[in-house]
Amino acid sequence: MKRIGLAIGDTESKIAVPLETLINNELFWDVFLKLVQHEKIDGFVLGIPLALRDGGGAGEAVEAVEDFKKELESKTSLPIYIEDERMSSKMADRMPGGTKKDRDAVAASLILQSYFDRLND
Repeated sequence: MKRIGLAIGDTESKIAVPLETLINNELFWDVFLKLVQHEKIDGFVLGIPLALRDGGGAGEAVEAVEDFKKELESKTSLPIYIEDERMSSKMADRMPGGTKKDRDAVAASLILQSYFDRLND
């Protein structure tokens, strides 16, 4: 909720890399939309925190992701895809080096890579 990790990927090579982590404050949308324009983004993959128990149902943070998605839809007409983000932060924590801030961007790249990998199946 405090930070939003960003990753970028190429739909042709299907490779995702961490981009950066933005602070979720009053400047977020201005910074984010400038970054979208600068990087020539053509779509978004949002990680949704499905619960590990109860068959993967909605966790507590799902509503925040849904609110973020609605806000993103109001600010851009680019396509938005949803990807399960279970365990992405824990996997990012296991990667060597980096800070907590880096962890969010690494987790975002894992979510995006998961999306790409699923498309290849």
